[in-house]
Amino acid sequence: MHLLTIVLWVSAILTIFSLLLLAVIVGVRSETDRQVRSREKFQSLARPLLGRFVVGGASLEEILTLLGKHPGLAAEFLMRECSRMDAPDRSLLRPLIEALGCTSSAEAELTSRNRDRRLRAAETLGYLGTERSAAFLRTALGDKVLGVRFAAAEALARLGSSQDVREILKAIDVKGEVSQRRAAEVILILGRAASEPVLSLL
Repeated sequence: MHLLTIVLWVSAILTIFSLLLLAVIVGVRSETDRQVRSREKFQSLARPLLGRFVVGGASLEEILTLLGKHPGLAAEFLMRECSRMDAPDRSLLRPLIEALGCTSSAEAELTSRNRDRRLRAAETLGYLGTERSAAFLRTALGDKVLGVRFAAAEALARLGSSQDVREILKAIDVKGEVSQRRAAEVILILGRAASEPVLSLL
């Protein structure tokens, strides 16, 4: 086979691969753009409706009609909105969160073999968790992975579990500069409830 023929074949193959790669890139980009637009549209409809629900201007059934169509987006949206709210306002969302079943999957994930799933589940329950979730998070305080223990401790603190303060502090009482910063963050969330237990531990 002549050298020119080989060069032409190689060029043709490289061109085909380049076109295929370009098609994949365009497809991924299009799908990403579609997901972003879908998320933005969902949030633009859900945010004002949630605001009305909090002040009693929209019924539970009304907001469930919208959020129930997109459970994945709903959980992500509610977690973000809860992170911006004070505890009293978050408590107003409990009936909605329970009706959507947002916490069930996160509670189950706390027993996953995958550490990242356990970590995300604990973080989710810190904002969307209910009183029932506290029992799952208490178990997670004994997780072998330090990051999961800290996430569970922070989640319980956010849920206002004042009866668990001593257990929370024991779970995060580890040496190391990074760990001490994380512990300080959890204690800050606990607020006054942590004062006496912290002094007794010291």
